[in-house]
Amino acid sequence: MKSPDSDCWTEACNTEIFNLEANRTWELMELPPGKKVVNSGWVFKVKRLADC
Repeated sequence: MKSPDSDCWTEACNTEIFNLEANRTWELMELPPGKKVVNSGWVFKVKRLADC
């Protein structure tokens, strides 16, 4: 990331990934024949007057 806020975003991403793994919200497995992967992504938005 090339934003001045990248350190805060990286910290937030790491925290989110840690929590997802700790809560066992998903697991890797083989995709069944004929099925498609559900894509996901992250949206980064600058919140004015917010702390990291």
